[in-house]
Amino acid sequence: EFNIKSIAAAQISNIVNGCLSILPVVTAIITDSFFGIIPVISSSAFISLLGIVLLTLIASFDKLIPQPCETGSILCESPSKLQLWILYAALALVTVGTAGTRVSLGSAGANQSEKPKQKE
Repeated sequence: EFNIKSIAAAQISNIVNGCLSILPVVTAIITDSFFGIIPVISSSAFISLLGIVLLTLIASFDKLIPQPCETGSILCESPSKLQLWILYAALALVTVGTAGTRVSLGSAGANQSEKPKQKE
């Protein structure tokens, strides 16, 4: 728990969900115009893996999480700037990686067929 107020947590959630909706469109344009499917899937999977590793490190080390609130206490220690920066970096990596793989995996599967009728 990061002792973040519910309004700030809702804003973070909305930003992540918005990025997950818009970034696949950007990734599709980049994939079709510049790089191709396989390099984008590979790099996106690696970026997502980095984000998941960072989230795992956050959960594993007590220094990366603010002190928990005492039972019945109104005052809670808010996270430090470093703790928030690491959390946001992890969320951004997972979001970008997921957006890159989401749009490309369907196209990669369709490209496996040799006959146009099978691609449908």
